Amino acid sequence: MFNAFIIEIMKIVSVFENNSILKAEALEIIESNIKFKKFCEILFVLKSNLKEITLYLDNSEKISLEKEEITELICSIFQKSVKRDDIIQKINHKYS
Repeated sequence: MFNAFIIEIMKIVSVFENNSILKAEALEIIESNIKFKKFCEILFVLKSNLKEITLYLDNSEKISLEKEEITELICSIFQKSVKRDDIIQKINHKYS
């Protein structure tokens, strides 16, 4: 049930990604609502690979998720590896 809900939310988010006008409006809403921004960041991490997450973090001045939240999420999703350890080290360094 929850997985189906997440899939539907991800479909909605992908519509925004494919339409620049809706995307701009959606980004405005997201920026004004920190809880929704956190939710979108969690969705992004869930649907992305480590390389995409690294690029996102490198290009973001600030993320809504706490350092502990994002590292725990990454550790929960990805198996222990050099790449995972590298991104966690970057997060700890950048957001300390």
